[in-house]
Amino acid sequence: MGHALAPARRYRPSWMPEQCAAGYCGIATTAESVPQFYAHPGVRYVAIEDLAPTHVLLCARADDTNPAVAAFEQLVSEIVDT
Repeated sequence: MGHALAPARRYRPSWMPEQCAAGYCGIATTAESVPQFYAHPGVRYVAIEDLAPTHVLLCARADDTNPAVAAFEQLVSEIVDT
């Protein structure tokens, strides 16, 4: 049986390197930026050179009415369209 994680730990970006270093997962894929922000002495990162580029999505709650969120979404859309 696998090791259960506390719900608060499941979605942290540092989860993957921590779990790999602890031996809970043998291999994982991650974003290219993860080693820059979540380096771990017990983990090595190897670039997979021949994969197609990936897309990154912005997500927000469907019912979010915060004007700052709407403004950020608009800004991202404008940058992507240029």
